[in-house]
Amino acid sequence: MTVAVGLLLAPMLGSGSLSLVGLFLCLALMVMGFVYGPLGAWLPSLFPARVRYTGTSMTFNLGGILGGGVAPALAQSLAQSGGLPYVGLYLAGAALVSLAALYPLRGKPVVVLAGGEPGP
Repeated sequence: MTVAVGLLLAPMLGSGSLSLVGLFLCLALMVMGFVYGPLGAWLPSLFPARVRYTGTSMTFNLGGILGGGVAPALAQSLAQSGGLPYVGLYLAGAALVSLAALYPLRGKPVVVLAGGEPGP
């Protein structure tokens, strides 16, 4: 669904219709809720109790810095050089990369020991 919202960015925001722009924002915020809703429960499950707070905090904050810091600058550059369709393709591509990164974590929590070695 996130990929679809990324692909809808250019047609809906570029339409000039206030209704379509509002509908796009509603869709985008709904998808954001799908991501951030379960994140608070899922991230801590990836770490054992003795490093859970540090692991969750570092994961969330580094992800926010790398994703949230680079994305606006890159989107602005893409919008200036190629227009909104390129920004939509970038968002759809980022969603696909995120899905690919989550694939190895499906169905099982990842345990990392304090020394950085994978646990059982």
